[in-house]
Amino acid sequence: DVKRQDASRHYGVHGYFTKQPWNVVQEYIRNFTQPGDLVLDPYGGSGVTVVEALMLGRKGIHVDINPHSIFLVENLISPVNLPKLAQTYDRIRAQFQKNAPSTAKQIKNALKKYRYPKGIRLPSNSDVDFIEQIFSPKHLAQLAYLKSLIVAVTNKQIRGVLLLMFSGALNKLNLTYHASAGRSEGRGDSAIFKYYRYRIAPNPGVLDVLDVMESRFKKVLKAKKEIAPLINEQTVKNAKIVKGDAANLSWIKSESIDYIYTDPPYGSKIPYLDLSVIWTSWLDLKVTKADLRAEIIEGGENKKSKKRYFELLSKSISEMSRVLKFDRWMSFVFAHDEPAYWHAIINAAEQAGFEYAG
Repeated sequence: DVKRQDASRHYGVHGYFTKQPWNVVQEYIRNFTQPGDLVLDPYGGSGVTVVEALMLGRKGIHVDINPHSIFLVENLISPVNLPKLAQTYDRIRAQFQKNAPSTAKQIKNALKKYRYPKGIRLPSNSDVDFIEQIFSPKHLAQLAYLKSLIVAVTNKQIRGVLLLMFSGALNKLNLTYHASAGRSEGRGDSAIFKYYRYRIAPNPGVLDVLDVMESRFKKVLKAKKEIAPLINEQTVKNAKIVKGDAANLSWIKSESIDYIYTDPPYGSKIPYLDLSVIWTSWLDLKVTKADLRAEIIEGGENKKSKKRYFELLSKSISEMSRVLKFDRWMSFVFAHDEPAYWHAIINAAEQAGFEYAG
């Protein structure tokens, strides 16, 4: 049975696209591997595969071309002193409560004083052109001030966890957040996840920055407590988190992987890098032209053809075949209503040397 909300480490920390049910992934890893085996996910996304591999005493390699994916997973699994984390958060919360810009004059001054992303272009199907236009001046000023407090934290692990909290709140604190009719303002949908584009809400849910942060911090803290017994200073060394291209795994030795569980992009459904601008811009994460060219999707701002998508997907399947040990398993999760996609995947897998088993 699919369980989604039961694991704090995957639900509540940070939204992500097409997140796999953690208990399904865990069951597959348990079934196809032994403790100490090496598990690979070359389309790592939010990190469900590598996290569940570590929770089961396996080793894991997480690969994704999206720098935001790398940021999420690294800061989710990084061991941190929880009492010091809570103390630092309390200090920042007190500073924010005291000094957060709220009047028109304070907001104007804050936007001059603190850094925030501006002039960064959104995907062409967005309702506005630039990243700063999806925020109200008040949210923009308060987020800029809050980030300035977080980046001033000297402890790298604590700073990373607090930035994870900050990043996880962004999709609710902007004008594309659609509040659900008849429910509290906090219960709504981000257009990024609901419509897969930056669609300004007719009546945006205007949430309080501190309220959202308080909720997000509690969820991050709960996730950290949940994984701490099994993902710690020693076992985290069994994880390798790599920003890379699924079609080029040349840095992984041939026949060195015990099991692959992966969930690639489904054709033109989600342009991951295009939609991640809200996070990569605030976190100062660089997405290069090379990244956009290598991303295995159909469409997007680079308008990749179906043919090009299949070519890149086939290359990644070939690479997975090369690195997987003989007589071991790959679970390849895919959802599409066009038979052509399924045929292309099966053909590419068979040509790469895989035997289709189910």
